[in-house]
Amino acid sequence: MARPKKPTAHLELVGAFKKNPNRARDTEPVCNAPVIIPPQLSENGKKAWDFIVGNAVPGVLTAMDSAYLGLCAESLAHCWWGEKVTITDRRTVGAMLGKMGMTPSERSGVVVPKKEESAGLSFKDLARKV
Repeated sequence: MARPKKPTAHLELVGAFKKNPNRARDTEPVCNAPVIIPPQLSENGKKAWDFIVGNAVPGVLTAMDSAYLGLCAESLAHCWWGEKVTITDRRTVGAMLGKMGMTPSERSGVVVPKKEESAGLSFKDLARKV
């Protein structure tokens, strides 16, 4: 089985492009817009949506993930409030949540770049100016 691709943000954080800068991928899409709840979700789907978005790693889910997240929310709602829930349904939801980094093993592979510090002066900078 082929090794899955690592996100460019992960490769940058671990310094993979320092030795081989020509391997950097310029075509990876980037989206900073927040997720948008689809109006088609059922009431239970909206509850599951709120649960997933509220417990996701900050900075991972974006507007590009809204459709997949909606499918996951409806599937999770079916597992929580549905009448005939099968093991296959539960496995599907587990796999979907795992793809979003919401299982313990998958969360270890999630890499979110830290936000840069404010541009204000540090204590050392202030000490130098005095």
